[in-house]
Amino acid sequence: MRLSNVSFRYGRRAPAVIRHADASLAPGDVVELTGVNGAGKSTLLRLLAGLVRPTAGTVTGRPAVVGFAPDRFPVDQPFTVAGYLRHMARIRGGAPWEPWLDRLAVRHLLGMRLGELSKGSAHKVGLAQALMADPGLLVLDEPFAGLDEDTGAALPSIVADLAARGAIVVVSDHQGGLRGLPGLRHWSLAGGRLGAVVLATRAPLGQEAASLPDGAVLVVPVLAWAARSLLDTEPDQQRAMSAVAVGGRPREVAAGLLAALAACAAFAALALGWGLLLGLSAAPPPEVLAAATILYGLSALSGTVLGALTSRAILPSPAVSIMTLVLGYLAMLLVSASPLSWLTVPVVPWMRAASDGALAARLPLLAAVSLAWCLIGLTAYGWLRRTRP
Repeated sequence: MRLSNVSFRYGRRAPAVIRHADASLAPGDVVELTGVNGAGKSTLLRLLAGLVRPTAGTVTGRPAVVGFAPDRFPVDQPFTVAGYLRHMARIRGGAPWEPWLDRLAVRHLLGMRLGELSKGSAHKVGLAQALMADPGLLVLDEPFAGLDEDTGAALPSIVADLAARGAIVVVSDHQGGLRGLPGLRHWSLAGGRLGAVVLATRAPLGQEAASLPDGAVLVVPVLAWAARSLLDTEPDQQRAMSAVAVGGRPREVAAGLLAALAACAAFAALALGWGLLLGLSAAPPPEVLAAATILYGLSALSGTVLGALTSRAILPSPAVSIMTLVLGYLAMLLVSASPLSWLTVPVVPWMRAASDGALAARLPLLAAVSLAWCLIGLTAYGWLRRTRP
């Protein structure tokens, strides 16, 4: 399932609630969505569930069976709990609702009218109707709000069971009720912008290879620092003497860049090797390993370029150099996470492609854009070094 440049507003002249959201969801994904009140979380959940259509962009690949539980269950209906669940089962084509009576502790509520339910009890009825049809996509808005302790403790295992069967689960939750699930993904919504939050969670067992590109992205600033440090070790006067000794400034510049690239390539190889040896429970397919190796090579090249452009020869002030390196990497992340990802080395699309299981297919384009920007950076460095020590 994929969101492509999705935006939404409630009126033609109303401000956008969701702005240019891009995200992908694979079978078995469990996503925790967070954000302040009014950030648009409920709107995004309704877009995912297909209850509203995007003002712009597309939502594709939505599973055929969707379960949805809003944050406020509509109790003003002329049903008892049993009557309501039977009614929803008929709408669902005879979905079995009885198995959920005990798992969600709803059985004792069957004879009560919906209007007599407490918020927590109404919420459990809403969960039962969302779960009864074995959904391929389950969308829950604040599911832990008002739940009793036993049902709140049972909900994570219910979500895990669905994910194990290949369902996608997206949950808006400020209480962190699913934080113990392995492989939990985290989205944040702020100012209408959707972003991924990186937390210390382990990839699902047997699927760790999909996270190798994450390491290639995270190692870029380390490699840039290494390249910058290597290029800064030679004093300016020695740099000038070296240029004379090797026959001119271009050769001296090329030699420095090759040395920096060699160092970065060695560090990148160590990072990849460490991940392969200690981070995987099974050998990755050859095409995945080849793609990951190429990405680590691109990260070495990207780090070399970023380190060169922030080295002392270009930025003499150490403070300015360090700040530019850090801000340059952050700008790379932010721009590549936007619809304008082609304006920089597309490190976030590296990770998205791996998450979608489409890294091998998208790699030629991603590598071409990455190489193009690295060549632009190297050209800029060489041009600036013409008049600098």
